[in-house]
Amino acid sequence: MAWFREPVERLASHYHYWKRKPDRGNPTCRRLHEEDLSLEAFAALPEMRDVHARFLGEVPVERLAFVGLTERYDESIDLFRRAFYAELPAAAVHRNANPRRDGERYRLDPEVRSAIERLNAADVALYAAAGDRFEQLLTEHVAVVA
Repeated sequence: MAWFREPVERLASHYHYWKRKPDRGNPTCRRLHEEDLSLEAFAALPEMRDVHARFLGEVPVERLAFVGLTERYDESIDLFRRAFYAELPAAAVHRNANPRRDGERYRLDPEVRSAIERLNAADVALYAAAGDRFEQLLTEHVAVVA
């Protein structure tokens, strides 16, 4: 099982989180602050690129018994509950949201968004596949309950 987040949003969230709450023990976070990296420069760091694809490695998303999507958090929690743990409370608590972000997505210049997408091409493709797998699992588990 794995959770996924839209790659540009994941990276922007990581950037802004470390700007708000620095982890001085992490060398990448220290570099972010010491060099005052822009979002684009942070996105270009090798360790910040294609994080989901590197984590999943060679495991195809179709083999995952559960796929959660951050952007569809409540539905994902419900899917998990239906698939594995019916006793799990239906209402999930949202924590650690960026208090400075307006709306569902970060407001980024379209060129910056495109640059980050290019830097994370494997994650963009993986996120699309994860979305397909999520829809498939929803269909399977809703049909089981209905």
